[in-house]
Amino acid sequence: MIAKHQFSAEEQKEIRLNMREMTSCEKHLILLGVISCSINAAESTLSKKQKSVTRKTTGVRHLFYNHQQICCDMFMYLMEINKEKLHNLKQWYVHHGLVPRKKRSVVVGGTQH
Repeated sequence: MIAKHQFSAEEQKEIRLNMREMTSCEKHLILLGVISCSINAAESTLSKKQKSVTRKTTGVRHLFYNHQQICCDMFMYLMEINKEKLHNLKQWYVHHGLVPRKKRSVVVGGTQH
């Protein structure tokens, strides 16, 4: 796909800084929005020559940022997430839709943090 030179070093820095300034909830909503536009939620393939085949529900064909198609590696770099986080967000979207994930509070000594 498209390499890192698609965005200038200054643009990359600005995008990454903007992501760092967001709350966890805001960042999840941005990522879920991109995933919702990119994920193929069809239950089976649409091939006319072969029987329908059940497809993975988290398949992402293209990712876009600022109306530009980018590869998964560039997307993860810009959004400062790893493959596991991207996979978990795709799974979350399939099961819950555009609802931000909430961190579970840990109860320590009878008080909630």
